[in-house]
Amino acid sequence: MIAPDTDDELEKLREPADKLMAAALRTGTYRLASRCHSCGAWLVDPVSVKRHLGPVCARREKDGES
Repeated sequence: MIAPDTDDELEKLREPADKLMAAALRTGTYRLASRCHSCGAWLVDPVSVKRHLGPVCARREKDGES
């Protein structure tokens, strides 16, 4: 989705989530997040998002724990 350039275009969006995303893209205040593949917790740290594991689950996986 491309961020609207004007407030009029922003008002044309129907879904509240679309409005929030467009506003965040316009102001540069968005943040990528994903879920940990092991425990399902939300991840926002770029390193954790890239490996799809939070720091605790990554440490457990490295140590061979379940």
